[in-house]
Amino acid sequence: MDMKHILSSFVMAAAFSVHVFSAQAQTTWLWPIKGQEAGQGVICTPQQYVGEEFNFGNLIVAAPEGTDVLCPADGVVLNFGVGYEKSVHESVSFHAGSDNFDSMIGELEEAGELKDLPVPTKYVGGDIFMRLEDGRMIFISGLTGDIPMKTGMRVSKGEVIGRVGYAYHKIDRPHIILSVTGRTGRPDDPMAPFGIPTTFLEPEEMTTPEFLTEEQAVEDISVLMDAYRELFPSMEEIVTPAQFETFRTGALNAVRGGVSYPDFYDIVYSSSTSRLMHDSHIRLRTPNPKIDITAQKYVPNIIHGILGDTVFVRHASESYKQHVGKKIVSIDGIPSAEICRRSMDMVSGYDGCNRSVVDRLLLVKYWYLYGSVDRPRTTTVVLEDGYPMSYSIFNGSQYEGRTMIPIIDDFVRRFRLTDFIIVADSGLMSTKNVELLESAGYRYILGARIRNESADIKDRILAVDKTDGNIVECLRNDGMRLIVGYSEARAKKNSRNRDKGVERLRKAYAKGTLTKENVNRRGYNKFLDISRDITVNINEERIAEDGLWDGLKGYITNTDLPGDEVISQYHGLWVVERAFRIGKGTLEMRPMFHFTEKRIEAHICICFVAYKVYKELERVIRGLDMKMSVDKVLEIAKTITTLRIRLPNGMVHTETLYTTPQQEAIKPLLEALEHDILG
Repeated sequence: MDMKHILSSFVMAAAFSVHVFSAQAQTTWLWPIKGQEAGQGVICTPQQYVGEEFNFGNLIVAAPEGTDVLCPADGVVLNFGVGYEKSVHESVSFHAGSDNFDSMIGELEEAGELKDLPVPTKYVGGDIFMRLEDGRMIFISGLTGDIPMKTGMRVSKGEVIGRVGYAYHKIDRPHIILSVTGRTGRPDDPMAPFGIPTTFLEPEEMTTPEFLTEEQAVEDISVLMDAYRELFPSMEEIVTPAQFETFRTGALNAVRGGVSYPDFYDIVYSSSTSRLMHDSHIRLRTPNPKIDITAQKYVPNIIHGILGDTVFVRHASESYKQHVGKKIVSIDGIPSAEICRRSMDMVSGYDGCNRSVVDRLLLVKYWYLYGSVDRPRTTTVVLEDGYPMSYSIFNGSQYEGRTMIPIIDDFVRRFRLTDFIIVADSGLMSTKNVELLESAGYRYILGARIRNESADIKDRILAVDKTDGNIVECLRNDGMRLIVGYSEARAKKNSRNRDKGVERLRKAYAKGTLTKENVNRRGYNKFLDISRDITVNINEERIAEDGLWDGLKGYITNTDLPGDEVISQYHGLWVVERAFRIGKGTLEMRPMFHFTEKRIEAHICICFVAYKVYKELERVIRGLDMKMSVDKVLEIAKTITTLRIRLPNGMVHTETLYTTPQQEAIKPLLEALEHDILG
């Protein structure tokens, strides 16, 4: 079958999720109307018309109002709510917080949401969506009743799930509408499972080509656009003619020269999402080439959800359960704002005016981001209180200035970073490093050696109004931005350090000569002999010239950040300096001599793990809102005693003694750590 026929079989129906189960099908279902025989009360079957509307796959059954509706087979409630049917295949849903249909309708009436509806209020009824043990799904609408429901609850065959009300406004008798979806997401027979003769026709099997020529693709896009115009009864309520034409033109441009079927599918699928239509009675029957529904599905250890513009950890496996509820900064380097945008573009099967359905889909459809869940994968999730960390190892003889680019490349690849700025001090600002940063397309902020700039730029820098916080920007000859800021605090520090150094010189060379006592005797200096004293003077002019640069600090950047933001980001380097202090101080890291690569790698790994533990402890302390440093906590922890007593029956009793207020103060931390480690 060619693509024209594939798209011609574009069917409008309720959008159902795909689930795969291996349980055996239940052979016969229970008729849903209590007191009726199978087939009794049927007023419309698949392939028949309701008035002038064609009914593709629904079974409509009439019964006295208030009659109990029974669950046809054992299953699980996937969703329930209230709404009304605009057509046989088009529904509108409402959001309500109650746990039963009658209370939901009452809640909506009190809120005034049922006024001015296009259908009589009695046609607003409950609906339930259930997954059976064999993987098929049943949707029943037109329900009333006060039976408590909740998503995920198990329902048994014969259990009352509601009462008969009204579903479709063109049918004046009380009735329910029942439809079935198969394991593959295609419409399934709603009659045969009840043991009654069926009028349902299976959708034709579709074969798909690997590639479409431009002519084929253009023809199929025309079929798709015509299908929307013909089958979408309320298209202009959601899409303006200009938006429709923009999408059509963009689709035609995308298939110039031909297109692969997977890429063509993306174009077709995007028409049913927020990029164009996004309404609940659109269902794409064209097979998705990127999803093998028979394959094993893999569930991530961390499942995200979206609420508004916030991405957070909605569900997690046992190993990561402590992160549930935390805000997510990025996933695989994709910022949260981009995750929200991409996910919104993927939402389909909802009414354009019903934001609550969109919110629910964004909350639960985590695979919008991944595209496929049929293979294991490694994903990097950065939480708001998280921090990516890694280390790289280089030969000790390698100049450190040449290690920056390999480290950055590894870090970007390891954490899949896409939106970042590199900040480094002037020690790594060699011409070669800057060229490599530029060639790799990296954005950067580097400390500048402003005294090495051209005479013109130095004159401009020294002419800066030395008011605290003043910033001046220069454009270098190579096109890079040079930001220079003045700080009174830095000026005082520069002056103080210089005064101390000059004072030491004055004391050391008070006699005005340099003797051999002033030369250290270490290294090769021991071969030096000074035969005659050398005269030295303190150059006051150089001291004065040096003072002109007090308080000035420069920064090179290729970003478009404002000058004050560039300086603020550079100041974040204190974290690096603090890491060195922690390593050499609290963790007491020291150089050791090893003679094999494995031992060197092991030593560095141990140091890294020690620092990671320190940072994680710091994070936990901050999360518990404890006003203590890690060092203080460790100092107190060393004074705590834990007793382990072996009882006569062989059991071991453990008791930790907290005997001082300080020890009591860190008790919540130790208990939290014990819970995380031991579960």
